[in-house]
Amino acid sequence: MLVFLQNTIAVEYSLKAGLHVICEKPISVTAETGQQMVDLALAANKVTAINLPLLYSESVDQIAIWLQQKYLGEIRKIILKFRYPQWPRKWQDVEWLKTKEQGGPIREIVTHFIYLVYYLFGEMEIQSSRNSRAQPDGYEHSLSSVFTVGAIPGLIDLETDVNEPEENSLILVGKEKSTRFSSWHRLEVLNKGKYEIFMEDSSNSSLQLVAEFVKQLNRKNGNLTSFEVATWVQGVIDILVS
Repeated sequence: MLVFLQNTIAVEYSLKAGLHVICEKPISVTAETGQQMVDLALAANKVTAINLPLLYSESVDQIAIWLQQKYLGEIRKIILKFRYPQWPRKWQDVEWLKTKEQGGPIREIVTHFIYLVYYLFGEMEIQSSRNSRAQPDGYEHSLSSVFTVGAIPGLIDLETDVNEPEENSLILVGKEKSTRFSSWHRLEVLNKGKYEIFMEDSSNSSLQLVAEFVKQLNRKNGNLTSFEVATWVQGVIDILVS
């Protein structure tokens, strides 16, 4: 049986009951409690995974191919850009998204893109980070963070409650070409100063996650995001929300 959970106590009960577990992201409120879940999973020897669905994006697969082929040339900079005219967004009618502890765009959205950078390049190191909130326990109005992945510099640029179109994007500035992955599915290439659509991702990440989970259950090396990796991602998020 598969159970979708996001609570340390619930995960503990489920693993002790002999269940395999898929958790929604983030793995926990902090990396410290995430490590507790890692330890529980190792002790139970059950299949576990975190739902970070950009792993299954066709557009992300294409970026990985370009990087392997050096199609973009030397990567000079990685930019994560986020804009929200309103937070929570109009269709998100839940109070917890307004809070620092559980919600806010860093936990809700940036988590996915920190994982995406990890998936494509490896672990990032935060060099400096500054955020601001209208209220001490409220969501972020602004985030400006500088990071590195190996020798590649990167920026995280986030603003909420601004008069700009909504945007969630990964921008790779290459020596030969630059590309932008945005809106969760669109891959573009910069051509003569203008981004042009290369492809629109039509993959179903939820179905792919379940398919990969079943592979792992059958000992066929399913492509899953582990509790360990999700805990590393949460460690970065801990720094950004602090």
